[in-house]
Amino acid sequence: MLKKTAAVGCLLAGFIGFLSYRLTVRAADAYTVSTIDVPASSFTAANGIDRLGRIVGYYVDGGGTHGFLLNNGAFSTIDFPGTNWTAAYGVNASGQIVGAYGPDGFNGRHGFLLSGGSFSSFDFPGSTDTVARGVNNLGQIVGDYLALDGSRHGFLLSGGNYTTVEFPGSGAGAAGGINDSGQIAGLRGSGPNGKGFLFGAGFYSQIQFPDSNYTEAQGLNNVGDIVGQIDGPQAPFRGFRLSGGNYTVIDLSDFPFSWDARGINDLGQMVGAFTGKDGKTHGYQATPMALRIGPPDPAAITRLSSAPGVPGPVGPQGPAGPQGPPGPAGPQGPSTTRPPNWPTLNDARGSLSGASGALQRAANQSDYVKKAISDISLAIGDITAGIIFNNAHPGDAGSSPIPSAVQPDFNPPARPAPNRNAGLEVALKNLKIAFDTLAQAPGGDLGGFRARTNADIAAAANDIITGINAANASYLKPREPGGSPSVSVIP
Repeated sequence: MLKKTAAVGCLLAGFIGFLSYRLTVRAADAYTVSTIDVPASSFTAANGIDRLGRIVGYYVDGGGTHGFLLNNGAFSTIDFPGTNWTAAYGVNASGQIVGAYGPDGFNGRHGFLLSGGSFSSFDFPGSTDTVARGVNNLGQIVGDYLALDGSRHGFLLSGGNYTTVEFPGSGAGAAGGINDSGQIAGLRGSGPNGKGFLFGAGFYSQIQFPDSNYTEAQGLNNVGDIVGQIDGPQAPFRGFRLSGGNYTVIDLSDFPFSWDARGINDLGQMVGAFTGKDGKTHGYQATPMALRIGPPDPAAITRLSSAPGVPGPVGPQGPAGPQGPPGPAGPQGPSTTRPPNWPTLNDARGSLSGASGALQRAANQSDYVKKAISDISLAIGDITAGIIFNNAHPGDAGSSPIPSAVQPDFNPPARPAPNRNAGLEVALKNLKIAFDTLAQAPGGDLGGFRARTNADIAAAANDIITGINAANASYLKPREPGGSPSVSVIP
């Protein structure tokens, strides 16, 4: 069970800081790296990153250990009320943040969920130390806990129910991350011979970096990428990425001592920590370079002359030639000039995230609502893929959007009571905003992802309306003869 705490006065006591861009890695690499340091801190680690680029982690200063949120270059502090040790480890597209708090970073910690400005505390049953490591867009949480046998084990918290997640026969481990399909990445065993694992569809698979006795999977995304740490549980170690079946060392060539990779989003942006030449631990963000524009190739230029020649005399004008056939029609130009604030795909994605957050906070958590949350997660994934496609095809980025083949119904059924279904109606409103924004955002068919996003939105809207109708029918069910009115407990 999640236990809400009333005191949130220490939450997000914000101060402003900025990414300090440290270096650009060598040309063979496919990403650029920026350093993350919370101002006035002696230690900074970046642990998780969502689809919108928001980063969470923790830092140390003279007042203790604090969690942080880095959003658009600005830091905000996350302190669980009444403690001097808080660490944030995971964040989802709805802005929900998970982590741990306690007297220190070793014993007596408790997991927390920060959602809608309120903290909730939780502990794996019977455990004296619980840490939440990751959260997906369905609100499922993974982490690890200390059991009575003295070993740490991974767990999944879903729908208020706890499940131990552990590679068969390993006797110990941890769950580091979970994606929207319910796949979980983590560590099997403990110590210098620990291995990584991926759990999905009821099956476990081992993850082992070639020629490394130790592999720990710490984060994964919705497109199959996994990141983590190799070489050993103690420094020096290196970060790795597993993508498309291929293992790659994340080579931060300017950070020679030790580094890891802790989180990755659907755009392939990675976060983690490294120990620099100054002996201090810093956070970092590695961003893929989808388009690498280099200098022009002189060999590709046809040179007509090395120097201007002397113009010749003008000859007499010849007779007019016959009229040629009409040429093909040119492309249709834009009907109007788009204003500077024309809707973008990012705007639509933000509205989808708002819809998901509204559903997750709604009192009605029926199967219809959970299905709608899943549909919206697919929509966010598809529109993110459309954004990636747009960035990789700049020539199509300004083309007119393709009209949607589906026209969803966003009109909520009438309320049977003044405050019923309010959260679901907010989600419907956000879905309509996302649909209308997508209909105006340029980019053509976005490689087919526009149609898929529209279909996802239509499915989510239908699920929400079905859920409202089911709840209303239960609420309005006539009272039994001689009994009390039969009223659903779902507001």
